Amino acid sequence: MQSIGLPTSSLYRNSDSKSFSFLLHPAVLIAIVILFAPTLVFAINENGLIVVDVVTDPSGSSQVFEFTTNYGPPFMLSDTDQPIVSEWLLPSSTAGTYSVTEAAVAGWDNTNIDCRGEGNAVENPAAIDLSAGETVVCEFINTQRGSIRVVKQVTAPGSAEENFAFTGTGPAGFDFSGGFTISTSANQGIFTNSTDFTNLVPGYYSILETNPVQNGWILASAACSGGDTPDFINISPGEDVTCTFINAPLGSSTIIANSVGGEDVFGFTWGNETNTNVPEGESSTFTLDTTGDATETRHFNHVHIPNDQYDLKQTGTPGTIGDYMKSWVLTQLVCIDETGDTLVSPGLNGSDVTINSAANETVTCTFTNTLDGTLVIRTETEPNGIAVDFNFNGSVTGLIRDFSTFFEELSITGQPADGPYTAMETVPTPTNWRLDDISCVGATASIVTIGASGGFEPGDKNISVDLAAGETVICTFFNTLPNACHTVSVTGVIETSEASYEACELLYVESFTAEAGATISLSAGTDIVFGPDFLIEQGAELNANTCGLSLCEVSLSPMPYGCHSCVNQICDIDPSCCDVSFDQACLNKVDTVCELVCE
Repeated sequence: MQSIGLPTSSLYRNSDSKSFSFLLHPAVLIAIVILFAPTLVFAINENGLIVVDVVTDPSGSSQVFEFTTNYGPPFMLSDTDQPIVSEWLLPSSTAGTYSVTEAAVAGWDNTNIDCRGEGNAVENPAAIDLSAGETVVCEFINTQRGSIRVVKQVTAPGSAEENFAFTGTGPAGFDFSGGFTISTSANQGIFTNSTDFTNLVPGYYSILETNPVQNGWILASAACSGGDTPDFINISPGEDVTCTFINAPLGSSTIIANSVGGEDVFGFTWGNETNTNVPEGESSTFTLDTTGDATETRHFNHVHIPNDQYDLKQTGTPGTIGDYMKSWVLTQLVCIDETGDTLVSPGLNGSDVTINSAANETVTCTFTNTLDGTLVIRTETEPNGIAVDFNFNGSVTGLIRDFSTFFEELSITGQPADGPYTAMETVPTPTNWRLDDISCVGATASIVTIGASGGFEPGDKNISVDLAAGETVICTFFNTLPNACHTVSVTGVIETSEASYEACELLYVESFTAEAGATISLSAGTDIVFGPDFLIEQGAELNANTCGLSLCEVSLSPMPYGCHSCVNQICDIDPSCCDVSFDQACLNKVDTVCELVCE
């Protein structure tokens, strides 16, 4: 409700009732009525008034708005000012319609204009039809726009400048310019940057940070002032809202493969049927090749969701290597985790390790694979080629013969940590062999101990080897038969006539050809061994005789039946010189004729 008086009086607005009153001293009012009664009555009855008021949302703003009219000079008015009352105006029937216009102000919207005259009739502010004696009140309602400040904060530095992307929506299709980014500088520690969106009409807005994980970050928190959330921001008139998005770098891991005793390619797998987590943007499998320097490192930088569990298992262990079938064994797995929540050996779900990396934390895990070592045992005999089994006990067990002739050996392959590996030669049959030496080769990092003192001494029969990874240590036991009869080897011979070859122990006839017309006599004390290239052509004659025992064996026991003639045939000795067994004189004669040494 409004009460209107004379325009020359004092006008005030009751801020609660929006009513207007004129205050005059009673004596003054009586004088005016007596002196100007005719004119006053005419003005009240024939002229009108236009009153302009400003109302702001939020209420009580001191923002000044400029008005222009066609009935008076421009004026400025705010919500805190008293309404502006025009001079007495002739009715529109005489002077035409009146207008009042408010100029636009940045950050404000004129959301309503309410002009009402006599009888609460609505008037158009651009064409006010003022009647005689009428007062028209025009109320301009202005609504202040708001703003949103988007603050980006990172809790730790990144390795490079990072652009964080956002999208959003608002009233009337507002989309924050189709999306926007906020950049952070590299290596700046805790860093804050922001961007402002001003001049926003009141209403509901939403802002979303688009997948920071793919760029190595996690959204740690997002909140807005005034209790709003980024996905539901209610901008009231004149309200300034700040939304803060805090990002932390994703966790990282460093995987190292070390190989001891060799170099190879090792395969690894992230995840399993139970836990399918794979670092962001990474393949579930990868390899590490230690070729060159026995190590390789793979960095998984900022790809672990903080406090998520990632199972990792070495799944690609190379196959066996070399003649002795050496294998790789994962011998050590060590992880460095500052927060201490990584599970190692075993991890969860059958994995080797379950990595749990906090924000901006790097967990380093080192897989060490060790290649087996091998211990090989061989024997050599003097004379060589004698078919005698030598027995070994210890880590290496079994019977072997002369390696040079029969290519027999014993071996054991295993991890260095399972050592030391041992071997001991036991007395063979017959017992008159003598172990003269033990020699080991191939020990670069391996530690070989022969006998009790470390080096061979007469009477030593055993070895102990601390194998180094990947090494093959070959230990040869050299055995001698004292007073052994000579062994004769015939090779690369072509005979065309009569020829004889004799040996008091073993006769080896390897590459040998007897052409037609040749007569060949072969005699040996124990055996005649023919090689693959032994050839007797048609028309050639071969006579071969063996005694069955060596002369040294004969000298130690009574002559077996038929051996006398054998000795006679071989050595041209009359066995009658020895009635039951060879005496010293007979042995001397054997020595003289056959160059034998039998003691």
